[in-house]
Amino acid sequence: MAALAPAGPGDAASAALDELSRNFTYWAPGTGNGSLSGAWYRRNQIHLLGVLLAILGNLVISISLNIQKYSHLQLAQQEHPKPYFKSVLWWGGVALMAAGETGNFAAYGFAPITLIAPLGCMSVTGSAIISVLFLKENLRAADLLGMALAFAGTYLLVNFAPNVTQAISARAVQYFLVGWQFLIYVVRILNVLLSLKLYLPDPWNMQAVEN
Repeated sequence: MAALAPAGPGDAASAALDELSRNFTYWAPGTGNGSLSGAWYRRNQIHLLGVLLAILGNLVISISLNIQKYSHLQLAQQEHPKPYFKSVLWWGGVALMAAGETGNFAAYGFAPITLIAPLGCMSVTGSAIISVLFLKENLRAADLLGMALAFAGTYLLVNFAPNVTQAISARAVQYFLVGWQFLIYVVRILNVLLSLKLYLPDPWNMQAVEN
């Protein structure tokens, strides 16, 4: 019986290329089962649709926030500024935000919450980048650090959170809404909002909007 020849570097490279080609094969027949293979795509295409909806929704939200801020800046430069809610541009930003939130809401129907919720950081980072490009704002080192940490947290949550989809009925939602945990959460949020309203002066708020 002839002895098998030891595998050389060329054989290892050829095997790696074969595995890579199987992973990149979407529609051709093959046994690939990697993260880029056709089998993986067919198993996760519904989740990919949810991720795509969430990304597009957050991008639209980022654009809407910058449009609303641009509207406030334009009104602040007028000699006799009118209320912001009478600005067509401001209402255009509101409409875009509603469209983006609708996309986010629809994304939860295609992918688990552990996959969609972390993608919400994209609206914050996208808004910061768009404001630099179109509103000519300054991007500080702290902003870059915050965006890097947000992306790192998103990566950790998406990769290590349990990928479990839980079926929730209307009765279950009603049960959770009247549960003591949710009621305590609502009371705490209301306390924080009231405290901010009472102890945060209005002139500081106006400076924050103008800047």
